Amino acid sequence: MRGCRKPFTEPLHGVRKGYRTTERYRRRVLWGCETFSDLKSVRATYRCSSGLVHRVLYEQLELKRRTRLYPRPTKVGIDEHLFKHDFRLEQRRFVTMVVDHKNKRLMELVEGKSSAELTAALQHIPGRENVRWVTLDMSDSYRNFARSFFPKAQLVADKFHVLRLLTPAIHRALRALNLPKEALPMYRVLRNNPRTLTADWRWKLRVWLADKPALRPSLW
Repeated sequence: MRGCRKPFTEPLHGVRKGYRTTERYRRRVLWGCETFSDLKSVRATYRCSSGLVHRVLYEQLELKRRTRLYPRPTKVGIDEHLFKHDFRLEQRRFVTMVVDHKNKRLMELVEGKSSAELTAALQHIPGRENVRWVTLDMSDSYRNFARSFFPKAQLVADKFHVLRLLTPAIHRALRALNLPKEALPMYRVLRNNPRTLTADWRWKLRVWLADKPALRPSLW
């Protein structure tokens, strides 16, 4: 693009980020390793180096092992985490974690968070039609990926991102009251869950809200 001075790689369906071969080709290399009598025949048949044969073999065996560890997940969670901050290119790199909520363990870790990158990295895992619930944030990339990749699943926004939407509304309501600076400790208390407060703080909050009817029904 004109004016774009940053290098980028266009995602391709079936090719993971940073790879030069397709997922289908790598599965065929695994089939050759399991079928042929020696790895030299695999290298000659698929026209690749010995290093690539060994990397693909152990990579595909690890994927098969993970498939046996996580049979038919029904509740899946998708979330992003900051992996690296490239100050030279002024870019932040993220990884996507796929969690099995039923067994409470990590299923897969994918570099990137776009729909094309997730599809290329996770399409080898069978049983996605068995997933009934997918927990995710409200980003468009994750939502579009979950709708196409898990056709029978119902999407659920996680609690953390839902609560983040309430914080700006609370701040706007507090600023509209023009409260003094002495009320700053109560600002923090209002953002907490009332069930986690001690009896002393609950009593102080009720006293403080006694003359503020606008805050009682909306914030506490």
